[in-house]
Amino acid sequence: MGQKLMGNKSIPIFKITRLIFFTIFLLIRTLPAHAEIKTFIKEYTYQASEYDSKSTARILALEQVKRLLLEELGTYLESETEVKNFQLSQDRIVAYTAGIVRAEITNEKWDGKSYYLMAKMQADPQEVYKLLNDMLKNLEKTKELEKARKRAEELLREVQILKNELAAAKNKKGSVATQKKKKYQMLVNSISAIDWYNVGKYYYKNAYPPDIKYATISFNRAIAMNPRFAEAYYERGIIHSGDTYNSYSYPLTFANKAKAIEDFNMAIHLDPKLSEAWGGLIGIYSSLRDYKQALNYCEKAIEVNADSGDLYRSRAWLHLRMRTNIQQAIRDLTKAIGLETDSKYPYYLYFERGDAYKKIGDYQNALNDYNKGLDIRANWASESIIKINIKTSLYDEQYIIRAQINAALGNYQQAIHDYAEIIKLHDKEKEKALAKKSSYVPEVPAKLYYYRGMLYDKLGSVELASKDFDRAFQLPSPNVPFIDAENLLKEGKYIESLQAFNRGVELALPRMPNETENIKLWGHFIRSFIYTKLKNYQQALREVDSFIQQSNGVIDRVEVKRAVLCLRSMIYWKIGKFDDSIQYIGEVIKIDPSDPFPFKVRGTYYLLRKKYQQALADFEKVVKIDYQNNSYTLGELKNLVPR
Repeated sequence: MGQKLMGNKSIPIFKITRLIFFTIFLLIRTLPAHAEIKTFIKEYTYQASEYDSKSTARILALEQVKRLLLEELGTYLESETEVKNFQLSQDRIVAYTAGIVRAEITNEKWDGKSYYLMAKMQADPQEVYKLLNDMLKNLEKTKELEKARKRAEELLREVQILKNELAAAKNKKGSVATQKKKKYQMLVNSISAIDWYNVGKYYYKNAYPPDIKYATISFNRAIAMNPRFAEAYYERGIIHSGDTYNSYSYPLTFANKAKAIEDFNMAIHLDPKLSEAWGGLIGIYSSLRDYKQALNYCEKAIEVNADSGDLYRSRAWLHLRMRTNIQQAIRDLTKAIGLETDSKYPYYLYFERGDAYKKIGDYQNALNDYNKGLDIRANWASESIIKINIKTSLYDEQYIIRAQINAALGNYQQAIHDYAEIIKLHDKEKEKALAKKSSYVPEVPAKLYYYRGMLYDKLGSVELASKDFDRAFQLPSPNVPFIDAENLLKEGKYIESLQAFNRGVELALPRMPNETENIKLWGHFIRSFIYTKLKNYQQALREVDSFIQQSNGVIDRVEVKRAVLCLRSMIYWKIGKFDDSIQYIGEVIKIDPSDPFPFKVRGTYYLLRKKYQQALADFEKVVKIDYQNNSYTLGELKNLVPR
């Protein structure tokens, strides 16, 4: 490869719109400031046969020089203490590092008889350790890499056997010799395809930052070399699907969902047992909120991949998302746990099953699963090269949920103990930051004090409860009292959500005197949304009208006006005032004609009103605006319109 190888009232601090729209937070991990780079250099000369062209000779020379480099890297890593602890053979180290590091050609020469190559490989051992460590916790990933390594070795053996056969049939002519020469070219191309495949995976999974364009080119070349390479179609589909991350949590936003669907379908056509490709299709339709279609693909996938834990997990997620069959979701997660094909440490499966048990009120089984999941994750962290404090920051949520389950079981003291332990760990983090005079000093999350305060309140410990509520409101997270309302709203517990919201307002008003007007103002908006969910549409309208009357200019903000118009449109549709509903969504379109979503909503409204031409015009607008992401295809939308 000669290629690159490598005044007015402000919106309150608490984000009310979280109750309607999802927010994505991107955590970018940076590389070490002082990396120790090791460089390995190897050269190789391939003696070409009379059946080799310059192209085949180069492919085979490149394959050999890369193997020499990976073996030398493997030997070096084997001597390092951290890798010794993995207890890996050199063959496995070579297989796993093939997708982590890249070789760079520094010199090459072809004289018609031999192909000379010199290449170098650079690697930061610490980064290799971390990536290996992450990889070893995913059995499916290691199997995939071992499979690719094994296939490359098989192809090399087949090339040598065929070369011997061609030499034996040197003086023979006819179709047999011609076929063997074609097969020889095909085998060499397949070797090159695997190499391009590894290059592509490196540039979008392990490079920092990822080079999506070059990764796509690499997969294109892998497919050109071997049009039946199912895994290459799958990986290219992943890139086209967007909304994913590489090993450094770097976001990949190169999205073309229509092409992703084509690639996943082709991968499945070539290899129906490639569960990852089925997962890709399921993920695409889930991202489009077409859960029925996603579930349909999931059922088909399980028929041919009955031993894939990932697929059972996906089906469980869909049932939970659709709230259609939670008992089936529990059975699927139990099956996934039994298979354990996707991870050596399937703690998240226990958390997910625990959440399912929690949804049906089986708190004892939910507690058992959360205890098990937290124990498994503790073992994972203790064996990790990257030392992880599993009870702070990133991992608060599972401990909070366990505390909530304990509270539901009446184990208030145990729940309070859980919160106290998490708070203590956060305090230690703060002390360390202060001692180091760090520019960032983390605070204890306000919600921990708030949740503990609610438990003290239930126990009648008024003084302790008030103390925790005061602490919660002193911290820079004044949206905390409304978290309960938001979570209950997502769970479909609308009455409880309204009660929790009113309780939050009651606690917030005396403790946030500077935000009193804002709290009251946005209280109307949130209650309007909750009343809509409760199907109390007249009260919902009264609340949203109160919001508008008291807004004093807030309504003029674009994002606020948009949210209010969307809410009014939804309410008017629910009470049968369809023309008014369509008019309001039209006002949303005027605010931002480049947003495809309101066109899709209005198109759906027109469709339900049997105004097919208007519906089709809006659907065409959706596709025209969204051509880059292809979130919607005109064919799918047209199918909704009767002929």
